[in-house]
Amino acid sequence: MTDSDSKRARRLGDTIMRELADIIATEMQDPRLELVTILDVTLDAQMNVATVRYAAHADADKAAEGLAHARGFLRTELGRRFTTRRVPELTFQYDDDAGTPAEDADAFEEMLHAARRG
Repeated sequence: MTDSDSKRARRLGDTIMRELADIIATEMQDPRLELVTILDVTLDAQMNVATVRYAAHADADKAAEGLAHARGFLRTELGRRFTTRRVPELTFQYDDDAGTPAEDADAFEEMLHAARRG
């Protein structure tokens, strides 16, 4: 992949990430997806497959089921929003390293205490 292809893939990945987050937040009513956050989207070298990395702040298995169920709808919606000739296939990858909101709050609290101590 050339440098310009790489930049194009990154731009397309960023756009897919924003659009998927918007579609999930505004157009989907599946309760399994209520606490899903899209973290990152990467494309393969040919830009045929988009790997969507996500965090689930509730039941990860239900989130995976919801995303698998919505895959076709999400891809169709992306096609309506894009001017590209072809919309990449979507694959979903759960990121278990992403913390829950409670874990994030605890980590922030620890950092705050450490900063105050000096």
